Amino acid sequence: MHAFKLSLVTGIAAVALFALSGTAQAAPGDTIRSGFTCTMFLPEVPFASTTDSLLLTSPNGSMTLVCRFQSTNPSGSAIVLTGFPCTAATSLTYNSRYTLTARGQGTLVCQFPAS
Repeated sequence: MHAFKLSLVTGIAAVALFALSGTAQAAPGDTIRSGFTCTMFLPEVPFASTTDSLLLTSPNGSMTLVCRFQSTNPSGSAIVLTGFPCTAATSLTYNSRYTLTARGQGTLVCQFPAS
């Protein structure tokens, strides 16, 4: 089992730690790891944690991280945050997006270019 650290930071830190628990093939050479703990803590949205998570790594080293959360949304309106720092393993990107629906369904997507 592999262990990585994922951290998302904007003003106040947001951190997620995950241990990879599943591996599957998506396309020739792609690797998907899923089922790790992903935790969100950003000042604009409520704290959330999930294991509904996926990290896709392509042969060229680019990665896409997706975590889905069930949370609360006290605003009652959809919230979209973009451009915050997101790290997975040793990679950092600002190509990040967190969407929280009015009903509290959250989705985090971070895309990392090939190294």
